[in-house]
Amino acid sequence: MSITEQYLIDGFETDNKEVLTLHINDSLLWNEEIEGTHLYHLENKIKYYIEYIRGRKFDSLFKNNQYSSFIIKYIYEYELPQPALDLLEKYKDEFKENKITFKLSYSKQNFSG
Repeated sequence: MSITEQYLIDGFETDNKEVLTLHINDSLLWNEEIEGTHLYHLENKIKYYIEYIRGRKFDSLFKNNQYSSFIIKYIYEYELPQPALDLLEKYKDEFKENKITFKLSYSKQNFSG
């Protein structure tokens, strides 16, 4: 999965019955030529994840769950430019309203195989 696949959850992680973690995997290079497109994909992915959580669309995957808080873990390979950090800041209140913790995770892992 990747940042460009807007309507897919890139990964799940759960270590207890109360917290569900959803991954966003971003292996795209941040450069000026595609920065606008990259921001577009990131924002759409964030919006989808918020709606996914708000609408409890995960209930069909995780039976008998009692998730009351959520983590969106943004795993990225390349240093984030200021516009990306500004975009994440823009959603801070919406994350809080929906009991979502947003975590940044730098990784040199190659997601594409």
